[in-house]
Amino acid sequence: MSPFHLTTSADDSLLALANASRQYHLVKPIMTDRPVLEINEGRHLIQEQMVHTYVTNDTLLQGGHQEDESGLNSMVRDTIILMSNEKDEADE
Repeated sequence: MSPFHLTTSADDSLLALANASRQYHLVKPIMTDRPVLEINEGRHLIQEQMVHTYVTNDTLLQGGHQEDESGLNSMVRDTIILMSNEKDEADE
């Protein structure tokens, strides 16, 4: 494959992502050095397309001042698991 094809493929991918972000009102995350995960009006794009009514969710997780990020990683993992369990229970 020539370098032209690689550039064209990359450009096509970036254009597709740009179009999807505009269509679905997606925003780029803001990265900081703080151990915080903050999501405002979080959405699940596939589920949002499948249900008649979709409610966005806010999430705020704040980690302590630890030498490593394992505390925040555990909180994020636990939040994802809890959110998955709540959705499964709501479906029953």
